[in-house]
Amino acid sequence: MKSSKLHTKILGVFRIKNLSIFQFSLILFSLVSFITIVLSAVLIVFAETKEFNSQLNYLNQISLSNQKETLRREVDRAIYYLNFLKSDTSLSLEEQQIKALNYLEDIRIGKDGYLFVNTYNGMAKLFDGNIQNALKDISKLSDPNGINFFQKEIELAKLPEGGFFEYHFKKITDSRPMPKISYIRGFDDWKWIIGAGDYLDNINRETVLMQSDSHEYLKTNLLRILSLFLGVLLFTVIMAFFTANLIQNQFNRFVLLFKSKQLSNKETKIGFDSIFIRDLQNIGLEIMEAQSLAKQFGNLVEDSNNEIFIFSQETLRFLHANKGAMENTGYNYEELMQMTPLDLKPKMTEEEFKELIQPLLEKKTHRIFFETLHQRKDKSFYSANVHITTSVFNDQAVFVAFIYDTTEQKETKNQLILSEMRYKELFENAPIALWEEDFTELVIYLRQEIEKHKLPIEELLNQHPEILIKCSDLAKVINLNEQVLKIYKATSKAELFGDLSKVFTENSFHAFKESLLALMRGDSHFQSESVNKTLAGEEINVLLRWTYLPNQFGNEVKVIVSVVDIDELRKTEKELVASEARFRSLFENNHTIMFLINQETDQFIDANPAAVNFYGYSKEQLMSFSVFDLNTLNKEETLLKMQEAQQKGQAFFNFQHRKANGEIRDVEVYSGTLDFEQNQILFSIVHDVTDKKQAEDKIRESKNKIESILRSAPIGIGVVSNRIFTEVNARFCEMTGFSAAELIGKESILIYPSKEEYERVGKEKYDQIKEKGSGTIETQFKRKDGKIINVLMSSTPMDMNDFSKGVTFTALDISDRKKAEAALSHSHDLMRYVIEHNQSDVAIHDRNLNYLYVSKSYLNHYNIKEQDVTGKHHYEVFPDLPQKWRDVHQRALKGEVLSADEDSYEQADGTVDWTHWECRPWFESDGSVGGIILYTEVITKRIQELAEIQKHRNHLEDLVKERTLDLEKNQTALLNLVDDLNLQSLMLETANKRLEEINEELETFTYSVSHDLKAPLRGIDGYSQLLLEEFKTELSPEALSFLRTIRKSAQQMNLLIEDLLAYSRMERKEFNLTSESIYSAVDNIIQLFSKNILEKNIEIKNTIPQNLELFVDKEGFQLIIRNLLDNAIKFSTKTESPQIEIGCSVKTDYTIVFIKDNGIGFDMKYHDRIFKIFQRLHLAEEYNGTGIGLAMVSKAAQRMNAKIWAESEQNKGSCFCLEIKS
Repeated sequence: MKSSKLHTKILGVFRIKNLSIFQFSLILFSLVSFITIVLSAVLIVFAETKEFNSQLNYLNQISLSNQKETLRREVDRAIYYLNFLKSDTSLSLEEQQIKALNYLEDIRIGKDGYLFVNTYNGMAKLFDGNIQNALKDISKLSDPNGINFFQKEIELAKLPEGGFFEYHFKKITDSRPMPKISYIRGFDDWKWIIGAGDYLDNINRETVLMQSDSHEYLKTNLLRILSLFLGVLLFTVIMAFFTANLIQNQFNRFVLLFKSKQLSNKETKIGFDSIFIRDLQNIGLEIMEAQSLAKQFGNLVEDSNNEIFIFSQETLRFLHANKGAMENTGYNYEELMQMTPLDLKPKMTEEEFKELIQPLLEKKTHRIFFETLHQRKDKSFYSANVHITTSVFNDQAVFVAFIYDTTEQKETKNQLILSEMRYKELFENAPIALWEEDFTELVIYLRQEIEKHKLPIEELLNQHPEILIKCSDLAKVINLNEQVLKIYKATSKAELFGDLSKVFTENSFHAFKESLLALMRGDSHFQSESVNKTLAGEEINVLLRWTYLPNQFGNEVKVIVSVVDIDELRKTEKELVASEARFRSLFENNHTIMFLINQETDQFIDANPAAVNFYGYSKEQLMSFSVFDLNTLNKEETLLKMQEAQQKGQAFFNFQHRKANGEIRDVEVYSGTLDFEQNQILFSIVHDVTDKKQAEDKIRESKNKIESILRSAPIGIGVVSNRIFTEVNARFCEMTGFSAAELIGKESILIYPSKEEYERVGKEKYDQIKEKGSGTIETQFKRKDGKIINVLMSSTPMDMNDFSKGVTFTALDISDRKKAEAALSHSHDLMRYVIEHNQSDVAIHDRNLNYLYVSKSYLNHYNIKEQDVTGKHHYEVFPDLPQKWRDVHQRALKGEVLSADEDSYEQADGTVDWTHWECRPWFESDGSVGGIILYTEVITKRIQELAEIQKHRNHLEDLVKERTLDLEKNQTALLNLVDDLNLQSLMLETANKRLEEINEELETFTYSVSHDLKAPLRGIDGYSQLLLEEFKTELSPEALSFLRTIRKSAQQMNLLIEDLLAYSRMERKEFNLTSESIYSAVDNIIQLFSKNILEKNIEIKNTIPQNLELFVDKEGFQLIIRNLLDNAIKFSTKTESPQIEIGCSVKTDYTIVFIKDNGIGFDMKYHDRIFKIFQRLHLAEEYNGTGIGLAMVSKAAQRMNAKIWAESEQNKGSCFCLEIKS
């Protein structure tokens, strides 16, 4: 037995050793595989890292090089602009420098870069991108590494091309020094150092992005290596497992299989939730917080009262719905999950719905919005606003719909409209005469006089009757009803609007004075008899009752006056006896509930049939009741509520009455005492206001919603009355820097930079409101901190007939847009200076050889019109163009630059011109050829001059030969003569050569100007158009408006270029005076404008004699008439019956040709200004143009030795006169 147990133990030890061999083999194979994979991964990562560092260094070099070029370009532009200002002799040196600093201050480079300006003596004029009003000494300023900025800048400024240097300097938004690079150049004329700098962390932004991409790439490779490692390791384990099986016996395999199964069972217990929790623990706390927040948001969505659905993009079937969706539609969750959105929209087909959501599927928009009708489970319909967007739900593409029930909102809106209509109806149709007066100015004046004279008001009015008269003038009638017209015999309300003098007599002032005393005492009303007069002058006795409504709208004082014709009243009293008989009939037959009540016992003594029908009691039952039996309150509570209503000045009481069937109704009870059958009784009228109160509750709720919108609106919103703030929202306070308490009750002049601007805005805005019902105007606000902001204001009155009731306004801050417009305007000025010196004929085509731009000189040279070429193909304009030129165009389109110094060109009339031309491609931003630029200069005159010089030279040589024969005996004289002739010839050749060099330099400069300025202009226009076409649906209306403004400005800038080129060539153009028919020339120009004349219905007359001929330059005269006629048409379009006359006055020594119109005219104090370049008397938004036309007219007249002037009167037209010598 012992031997058997020992054998078993030995066998067990042996088997354990075998199992250890298996483990050792498994560990050995796994370790070798692991080391191999790790070494391979290290080598791969090392190689990838080395390649990445190489690319990173290259990218750093490229980024730095590009940024250096940007800094150099900005400084070069700044230097160029300073040269432009320096050449403007109309400005003083100080004005030039101030204008330069203002321009440079607005320039920003990248995110944090800017320009800076220092003087040669170490003082900063532009520091940290801001102008220094007090000069800042930077001569001792150094960075943390000890680099002295000023010394380095001086060294670089002395270099012809400037230079770069790196240093550390703080950002505008951060006090820590950061690595920075700057480019420096000197401007010796002003002894300025001009620099542009940017921070290296901005330059290295692309490097950081590449590093991020590289990390993702390395992470992906590591995952691939890890996958390979796991595969090899798994293969090694399998091999070890089979090797161990060959060594061990059957029992050991059984043990291994048992343990393997046991291990497998343990692993299956790790479920998806456990893995997810382990991953969250590895990720960290932020994901857990996001999960918690997402859960909270989900709970809010689930509990929302609005309907929220999730439905499949493929099948449209609902996948989920919140609690609000089930409550609003009446379906349970399981029913909704079997439905689609079309089941809620029975009036919409599936095709219509799919067409509606198609933009979401095509990703043209992120969300859609529409209004529709939904049907509940009980078949009832309700209005709904639907917002739909896309999302992912359980890895499935879905739509998410947010639905808002708008039924209540629309009902409230209708109630508001109905309430306003009721008020107007009550006022207009009241049975007594009512008018509304504005005592605001009167009260202000009266208080001033009381303060001035230091007298009680009664003594003041007694001692100074003129004050009372002034008060009557200041009391303004602002509204009245039809009964007033009848009493005062007026045909319209307008006849009675204004002061009270129209209806006052001498006897009227006593009652008026007493009413003022009551007003100043603080009484709520006053009543008095008075004598007034009708508009026909007849005196009438009236009973006036003033009801004062102070402080209803800010500081306004409004008064409601009821007028009763006493003469008519007394006549009525005579009819009272008959009226008492009619009262009984009225009482019994009226549909309004009426009671007669004994005041002493509070018992009903009579009730009309309407009361019996309403309450459901018999008349006998009602006669046994007291007034307290119908009320839901007891007697004490009823009396207390009546007392409270009387204290508030109410003429009625609000109660709840109980009907015979137990129903409770809200009522308004109007009561008053009257003599009935020689007894004092209480007469009560009861109105059922249950429906009215429910409507008021809805209106109140709507008002709260509107106030909520006002508070949360992203633009400034407010209300003014007589231009005094009565309400403003938080955004308006944020814009102006004032609190609501600082604004409300104050005049709006508080936020304007000047009184003139305040008055201008008021006049223009209220003129627009009177004309169109609303007004929109651009203006400026002055914030509380003194900063000026640009604002777009829109205003609408609450009542078109009474602005004093209030005007609502919105205010949008457009300062950023104004800065963009100012920058664009500055570009106009810069381009204007450059183009003035352009003397070339230039035409720019696209890649299809369609005309894009063409200069005036080009048009004049080839005798074509701008409207004949713009947008047309070059060969359509010149159909007979030789093949030689067509080949040149095709070679240029392939990227080749071609030119010729001298080339002949035959004009249409057979004459031959000599030209210097160049044809070169222009390139798009992607490097492709966008089209070609044709540059041409006519050098016929130069060729002719050279031929004439050659002819003269030949003549001299012939002369020399003749003289040589005569002077053979005097060799010295002959040699001297030859030397002189050679010297003169050499000087002439040198001068001609210099002239050619200057012309070539001018041609190069002109081409560069045209290319450098028009290329970015074309880019601005092209990219703006691309944004409008590609992103129209994604941009806000304001952004679309900005883009259209940019395009319009770019096109306007192009017009400026063309006009300036024409103006600059005017000086070089030869003017040849020939005898021309003035009538024919004028008539031809009228034909050019015939379409415009017909469209604008202009009457035009040409009264020039048909036989009149004058010596003029044909092209110059046509230019003058064309521009003057264009202006006459432009400034006459707003005239009701526009008329233009072109005529002449023939004198002995001269003839005056005039163009006269009946347009808007101008003030003659601006006469000399209008003929100067870039001078305009009207905004470009009102009348288009470049401000160059009349300057060209003046220049052409000057070159023809003629005189030009104008005679005009505002709003009566203008007459432009051209005096031509006979």
